[in-house]
Amino acid sequence: MSERDRVGNGYPPSGGGNFGETTPLYGGAGGRVPDTGPLAPERIVPGVFQPPPPPFTPPPPFTPPAKNKRGGGSRRPLKWLLATAGGAALLLGVAFVLFYVLREPPGFTIVIEGAPSGSAVFVDDAQRGRIAADGRIRVADLRPGRRFVRITQDGYEEFSQSITGDSGETRTVLATLVSTNKEVPTALPTEIDYNGAMVLVPAGEFVMGIDTGKADERPAHNVTLPAYYIDKFETTNAQYKKFCDATNRAYPLNPWWTKQVMNAKVNAPARHI
Repeated sequence: MSERDRVGNGYPPSGGGNFGETTPLYGGAGGRVPDTGPLAPERIVPGVFQPPPPPFTPPPPFTPPAKNKRGGGSRRPLKWLLATAGGAALLLGVAFVLFYVLREPPGFTIVIEGAPSGSAVFVDDAQRGRIAADGRIRVADLRPGRRFVRITQDGYEEFSQSITGDSGETRTVLATLVSTNKEVPTALPTEIDYNGAMVLVPAGEFVMGIDTGKADERPAHNVTLPAYYIDKFETTNAQYKKFCDATNRAYPLNPWWTKQVMNAKVNAPARHI
């Protein structure tokens, strides 16, 4: 094989010459043949069409992601939090309105006094408890308006009374139950002498209070008292002077016409007490 054939077939020249041409290092095909060095420039093979290199296109400039004015990233988390807070506030507002619109108005309270201990207390035919040892019971949260109170106890007549109350009020009922034993004690004398003549007032019932009076006078109700004694005559000046001396109390004021009323008219009824 001649030297030219060796070179044409891609073999290196045997004598190191290049015959005036660039000798490829491998292959017999034309085109760009790289040199053996890693940074060597490309060589041009004569007689082979070399296409022009593609035009250089610079990469697009780097654009950072958009940020909001407050410097945060996306606004979606903030919007989501605002929407959630608004929804929660709306639900709380609706619940608040429903609570005050649909709830029942506050009731009133009845305080019952004077009934025997253990008596059953009914309001509108529903039992609300029993009278305590001190003779009282407090019944609260009653619907405003007119309520019917009934009290029962063995050995006593049933007590009943209607009472009207407004929201927030406290009404008092004095419940005096009458014993079913109607026997009048025969051992009590009709008149006695106890620092003066006294007469017997039998046990009985009377109406105390008035429906149209002041708060501490309402309502009119029946009261039953046991038998008791009362002075047959008015208290005299002599009797009241004796009481004042024994208890170190001041005498009542004298009228303008005399300064010795307690001593001058000892048997006259006591005045200005």
